[in-house]
Amino acid sequence: MKLIDLANSIYYNDLLESSDTSVTKILYWLASDNNIGTLNDFIATEYVIVGNEAVPELSNEAAGIYGIYYLLKYYERMAKTSLNASALDVIEVKEADTTVRLVNRNEIAKTYKGFANDTRDYLNKLVESYKKFHCIPASIHSNFFAEITKIIQQP
Repeated sequence: MKLIDLANSIYYNDLLESSDTSVTKILYWLASDNNIGTLNDFIATEYVIVGNEAVPELSNEAAGIYGIYYLLKYYERMAKTSLNASALDVIEVKEADTTVRLVNRNEIAKTYKGFANDTRDYLNKLVESYKKFHCIPASIHSNFFAEITKIIQQP
């Protein structure tokens, strides 16, 4: 999957066109060497960034994991950002027939932190599943079992 397609999917499907970010910002994050390196560490792959693309192209499974990793970092950032917001602690203001209710910034941060925790758990399950079904250890060579069989069969 191309990184631009993944960025579009995250922006339009997962974040529902949030005003806090854009497809360009998401693509920039996805095309970062540090972030693709973390994906490589998670799933034991060797993706590199060339221009704004991953080489080799991301498999659907790897793209799914990478997208969830982006969401985890997004929710963590939003939790921190909400704590830095204006220090309004007013919960409700009433005047005549008008009522204005503001949500406490700490509650917003807790909500984003909850999203981040749920996303982290999901990410861990995806990585575990990927490793279980897709990952072949790099240290096992094609003649490994033949050599072991020869050693076992020796008197």
